Amino acid sequence: MAAIEEQMIEYPKVVSGASGGRYAQMLAESGAIGTAERLNATSNIQQGFTDAILAGRPDLTIEWLVLVDRELHRHVNRDALINMHRKISDSLLPDVTHGDQA
Repeated sequence: MAAIEEQMIEYPKVVSGASGGRYAQMLAESGAIGTAERLNATSNIQQGFTDAILAGRPDLTIEWLVLVDRELHRHVNRDALINMHRKISDSLLPDVTHGDQA
């Protein structure tokens, strides 16, 4: 959980505005697991997630932190884990469906 606490400090520095403040509030109110499940109950992508990805900091997303910490996997429901994986994969993998094809 130390990584999540460190993330709480770094995230608002990278993600400014309402997204950064709201995220910190959610973590304080619901904890890491509650926040992770809440943000990943659907496959919708939140603005704060997009902001962190565009800033080159996927490591600051709750999705990333939960996925790299196997200890947290057992505390998060399966559907949320699937949505987290999909969001991270889709945001980091190149789009191979468009552009020039050989």
